[in-house]
Amino acid sequence: MSTRTGLVGGMTLACLTSGAAAVTLTDPTFQGTVVEDVTQPYVFDGMGGNARDPAPGDEPFVIPNAFRGTVNMKVIRDPDGTYDFYFRVTTGIGDAGVRRPIEALFYEPPPLGITFTVAHHAYALADGYTDGYIGPVVGDVFRPPQTYPSFHWSTEPDIFGFGLLEEAVFVLDTDARAYAKTGRFWIDASTRDFSMESVPYAGFAPAIPEPATYALLLAGAPVVVFLAKRRRAKA
Repeated sequence: MSTRTGLVGGMTLACLTSGAAAVTLTDPTFQGTVVEDVTQPYVFDGMGGNARDPAPGDEPFVIPNAFRGTVNMKVIRDPDGTYDFYFRVTTGIGDAGVRRPIEALFYEPPPLGITFTVAHHAYALADGYTDGYIGPVVGDVFRPPQTYPSFHWSTEPDIFGFGLLEEAVFVLDTDARAYAKTGRFWIDASTRDFSMESVPYAGFAPAIPEPATYALLLAGAPVVVFLAKRRRAKA
């Protein structure tokens, strides 16, 4: 697992009101090479206008394509040969003409016993809301079997699901030696009035190395042992 000492980031805030232009968060500086770069759009219907338990005849109405945005995914190969996983979550203007904020992104990699460390997490909330639970934070570690990192941007304590995210960028540092598009993620758009989850989308995640990779690792092991012995002999 890399140390991430060179990973830095900030954010440039544009107007944060629901109908204004989206914010732009500055990317972190990577210590490796980007080997995958894929953007996944998400679109799903939203409901609004009434409480979660409306009276008969007062059910919530549906706004077609009310929630829209993208999740940009990158895979970064560190100099030590391990892989990190980058996500940029954005919200967009829906058919109702406003930007509908989201509350959370759930990321589910395959259960391979890989440790995840939050190396970077920058976010911008709409309408100036900054109190409540934002997490996880940089430095948080998800060790097996708790390899289910999920990012929440819930504001206003004691009010369930009042998500006001405009944009977020986070990077998960891992000790994985291989990757594939075998994970999945989904978006939660809960508010006071309703709770919705998007359909799951495929995402990059740690994977079991291919047999050829194992062969290369085994072939290189004697060289590593030889060099170590040589250094000890010189010392």
